[in-house]
Amino acid sequence: MANVWLDATAPYVLVAALGAMGWVVNTSVTDLKQANIIEYEVKNSAAGASHLKDIDIYNRSLTHNLSSGKFTFRCSGMASADCFSVSGAGTPITFMPLGGVSYKSNIEADGPIYKADARLAPQSSVRYQISMKSPNDEIVLLYEPGDETETQNSGLIFRNGASWEGWLIANYLGYLVRTFIALACLLGLWFGGALIALFVQWLCPKPVCAPASTASETFRVIVER
Repeated sequence: MANVWLDATAPYVLVAALGAMGWVVNTSVTDLKQANIIEYEVKNSAAGASHLKDIDIYNRSLTHNLSSGKFTFRCSGMASADCFSVSGAGTPITFMPLGGVSYKSNIEADGPIYKADARLAPQSSVRYQISMKSPNDEIVLLYEPGDETETQNSGLIFRNGASWEGWLIANYLGYLVRTFIALACLLGLWFGGALIALFVQWLCPKPVCAPASTASETFRVIVER
């Protein structure tokens, strides 16, 4: 390893990579802040004799707060509410916060449709657990934005299932930061090793060898018979 403290032969590749990674992190943060993605998953579950569907909704956005509009739940393939199993509470849907910031979501019936307040902070998730009459029935979930907040939800993407963009928002920045820290540690180890080598050379100098003599010498050879 070259001693960067003496001859300035710094590890230019690490320095360049560290600078490039810092630029990528800053640019990625700016770009990812613009993403406005809501994803949901529908899963079947059971509790005794009850047939349940769990609808998990995730706000993948870093900065966009979903604070208006309604989530609507409908029976797939029918214009009635016959697929729902109404409990004693008067609604087949139970609201359950999963992670992040929990906002209260009121649920109300509107004919054959059930509506829930769409309240989801950035990087938060909620679950709506629905009691069904049959495990074969399906649910249609829609998001209906409020008329007064169209500009707030500009560019909103609402989709079923995980997406590549959602994974990037959830994981990409973390991987970039870890890579940046790893490069910084490598650069620190390089400089630390060079500094230790400098101290070793200072404490234990190499012995100076005597210069070889350049004077000519004459040898006398006696041959006996």
